[in-house]
Amino acid sequence: MNSMRGAVPFEVDGESYYLRVTTNAQVAYEDVAKETVDDAVVALMECARDAAQGMKVPPQTRRVRSLFWASLSHHKLSEERVGDIIDAIGMPQAMSLLGQAVTAAMPEASKGDIPSGNALEGTPSPQAQDAA
Repeated sequence: MNSMRGAVPFEVDGESYYLRVTTNAQVAYEDVAKETVDDAVVALMECARDAAQGMKVPPQTRRVRSLFWASLSHHKLSEERVGDIIDAIGMPQAMSLLGQAVTAAMPEASKGDIPSGNALEGTPSPQAQDAA
């Protein structure tokens, strides 16, 4: 983890990046997605839970790319470039990195106050499991 709170570093084709779910990143996400980061995490957790139960779930590619883009907003990248980065690292790795960034930025998630970023990795939080 980077010394900046919540920074999750990664590298693509020799370029270094880091994801941070900052206040500005959350506002950028809300502006493009018209939902909060918390709402997005909950929706992704529900999709992961439903998929694990064998249910057909709608694609979440736009939501994941928008979250990834907002978390990289300090790098000043286009959404299309962020999509290319996700393609380079793969969707499972992108979701894992997002989960780490959400969890690192919102330590209260580990106390059960908000959904855990682990949902982005396909593992529902205890709250989601209790609600199921």
